[in-house]
Amino acid sequence: MAQKRLSMRKIGDVLRLKYGFGRSHREIATILRISHSTVGSYVRRAREAGVSWPLPDDLDDAALEAALYPPTPPSRVPRPGPDWARVHRELARHKRVTLQLLWLEYREAHPDGYGYSRFCDRYREWRGRLNVVLRHVYRAGEKAFVDYAGPTVEVTDRRTGEIREAKVFVGVLAASNHTFVDITLTRSLPDWTASHVRMFEHWGGVPELVIPDNEKAAVRRASRYEPDVNRTYHDLAAHYGTAVLPARPRSPQDKAKVEVAVQNVGRWVLAPLRNHRFFSLSEVREAVKPLLAALNERPFQKAKGSRRSLFEDRLSLLPEREKTERAQRRYLRLKGLAKLHLDATIEDLNFKAARGLDRSLVLRLASGQWIKDGQTVLVSGATGSGKSYLACALGHQACQLGISTRYFRVSRLLDQLALARADGSYLKLVQRLAKTWLLVLDDWGLASLSGQGRHDLLEVLDDRYARRGTVLASQLPVEHWHDAVGDPTFGDAILDRLLNNAHRITLKGGSMRRLYDSTKEIPTTPSHT
Repeated sequence: MAQKRLSMRKIGDVLRLKYGFGRSHREIATILRISHSTVGSYVRRAREAGVSWPLPDDLDDAALEAALYPPTPPSRVPRPGPDWARVHRELARHKRVTLQLLWLEYREAHPDGYGYSRFCDRYREWRGRLNVVLRHVYRAGEKAFVDYAGPTVEVTDRRTGEIREAKVFVGVLAASNHTFVDITLTRSLPDWTASHVRMFEHWGGVPELVIPDNEKAAVRRASRYEPDVNRTYHDLAAHYGTAVLPARPRSPQDKAKVEVAVQNVGRWVLAPLRNHRFFSLSEVREAVKPLLAALNERPFQKAKGSRRSLFEDRLSLLPEREKTERAQRRYLRLKGLAKLHLDATIEDLNFKAARGLDRSLVLRLASGQWIKDGQTVLVSGATGSGKSYLACALGHQACQLGISTRYFRVSRLLDQLALARADGSYLKLVQRLAKTWLLVLDDWGLASLSGQGRHDLLEVLDDRYARRGTVLASQLPVEHWHDAVGDPTFGDAILDRLLNNAHRITLKGGSMRRLYDSTKEIPTTPSHT
């Protein structure tokens, strides 16, 4: 950390003791209780600035500071600036994305760009200028808000002349603000549920959640934590495959979307009909349709498009979102079945040159094509050099690509094969391993193989050769693997299946574990392996 600058008064004392009394730097340091190197620094700055003792009467503290610490001239080398808005979005969208990763991508595109520390400082300066607001993020098809509008529509009975106040039901989709309006004579349960049916038909689909106010037709007992939804309303939601989540009592911020929609409906749908006289609900609904369509097609003031265009765009994204959610569920399932020893990722790997880890090779392996081609990755290095981390990172990447993966320490895999042989499930286990697209074998060569162990390992590797991907991590150099097998014939057979068509990675350097105390929080930068 940079040393804190002394006050101008104390710097004046340094000059006074130096030139007025002829004291040495160490004597001045003892008197003022500062280091002698600091004294030398201030004397040097004063000499370079032409400041002598005694100080001129017109030289105040501000002028002295400007003389000793002139501003650094701006760099004349133009540096391409990053897209800070994109950097901010990437950090918000992906929890594993770090500033260091984004800086590396920026430097790959602009080799003469900012250094890492300057990159971080400039980003924090840009972020500090953002307005601090709380924004709700809505997914397409996730939520719909419903409520009754305050204004009503007069409907006159032709026979009796009686005027009734028809109720205005309003529904709005959260992501697109696409609005629906229905007119009913009452706010009773039958009209409430019928309006929902017409709303779903109007949108051509059903949202995941319907959020009403604590309307009597919707909620039998309002509660901040456990509201009691009307049984008929609950059955309607169950029939359409949605759920009802009433807003909290006296919390209009929970349904701000429909509050704004009610306001817009009052302005652009009900207000134009104020001078019309209606004699039936059907007349009101027919008059509302073109005005509602105009409202949904009305362009936004501060954004491109309209409610209708945004609704159609979001509707087209629903299949893609379903595909993404299925891929996420598949990834979580594969990750659970893989039983990886470490929660490692490609993004967190440390690519310092001293480690001998080739970034371009790792990025090619991240594509997963080598697994489909039946190739192997052989990782060797000293204890703690990051072999297991790299192996698990490749396994995690395979799970993200939807590739079935299993992790084993070699000794435990052989133990499981021996137990399976004893209980009669050996063939089933071997077939299951052969079907697994990526097999991660860790700690190879720590112990000599038994006769049966050599045979079992050869069976597993033979089933995988040129058909499935395999990662093998060992602290033994590859040239010693033949001796680790313990039998020349089996050694030749096993290494023939491992070394042919293989990517070899040899990690260098000391133990990565020593860099980070296991009792402390491991920093995200620099990454560890």
